Amino acid sequence: MRVRHHPPIHLVVCGGSALIALRLVTRTTQDVDVLATLENGQLLCARPLPEWLLAAAEAVRSELSLPIHWLNDGPASKGVSS
Repeated sequence: MRVRHHPPIHLVVCGGSALIALRLVTRTTQDVDVLATLENGQLLCARPLPEWLLAAAEAVRSELSLPIHWLNDGPASKGVSS
């Protein structure tokens, strides 16, 4: 899926999805926990995630029958401050 009119966004993830991306585990996970975003070499708090990204995540959720909050910024409250 290509999101038009928005630059790429770099997400710093944690939890199961991060372990899968690093090939440290082979199990599945129900969500992607976003800790921060990376912009110009700086870690920024991911909360709140951009509306355009949430809209794209909703489209993916609908298409793939994923859980409602499959992409979430829950861990951002514990991580990088703005």
